[in-house]
Amino acid sequence: MKILCPAKINLFLNVVGLKGNMHDLVLLNQTINLYDEIELTVTKDSTITIVSDDDIPLDETNSIYKAAKLFLSTMNISDGLSFHVKKRIPVEAGLGGESTDAAGALLLLNAYYHLNLSIDELCKMGIQIGSDVPFFLHSGFCQVTSIGDEISKPSIMNPYRYYIVVKPNFGLSTKDMFQRIDSLPFKRVGMENLPWNDFMKVVPESILSIQKGFLDLGLSHHTLSGSGSSYYVALKEKDDVLFQQIKSLYPEYQVFLLENCDGFDIKNI
Repeated sequence: MKILCPAKINLFLNVVGLKGNMHDLVLLNQTINLYDEIELTVTKDSTITIVSDDDIPLDETNSIYKAAKLFLSTMNISDGLSFHVKKRIPVEAGLGGESTDAAGALLLLNAYYHLNLSIDELCKMGIQIGSDVPFFLHSGFCQVTSIGDEISKPSIMNPYRYYIVVKPNFGLSTKDMFQRIDSLPFKRVGMENLPWNDFMKVVPESILSIQKGFLDLGLSHHTLSGSGSSYYVALKEKDDVLFQQIKSLYPEYQVFLLENCDGFDIKNI
């Protein structure tokens, strides 16, 4: 079996405080149609292996490995597993690549073994791997609160359908970005102005230069996704001309024209 695992955009990101050693968040997330692909093969050797031609960890630090190990242990399954991974979601981009892969592995294993575990049951495993994993297990357009474990239907509709996303040729460390924002007072903000991202208060000059480029084009409704480094403009309608303008403005960066999607796609192969 294989699964296509979507990226996400943060339309709203507000760090409102701390819960123990975790950050208390209010998020509006939307899954988008940029996909990693994970193919599963079940083996007899009781080991978990990750295979990929991409530059990603292939050991126990890989989020797919963590998800598979937790799933096998929780469900008392002794099979070996091999995952072949094709990465299309950039790393350190704020697009949720590691979290969607972990969620995809849980969904794939649940389907393969016909266990019919509920999304809530899978989320109890997912939150142990990463704070974005429960959101991906729900997918679509969701409000996410607390430490990432409270998922609900937003009180508003997503006003956007398309996104032009610029991924610079550098990443931003989530740990470093949270350390930066922890130096500022926590403040709740309303959702009336979308998109919004608290991390814009602490981004490096390299991100502000992208912001300036968008402003010079006369654009509004743009911000960082997650803790970066991806910067995007949100659109109600598809704009191929603007996409080409932004591509020409940042020829050394990856630029994507992406659209809302519902979530994962599992296929038998």
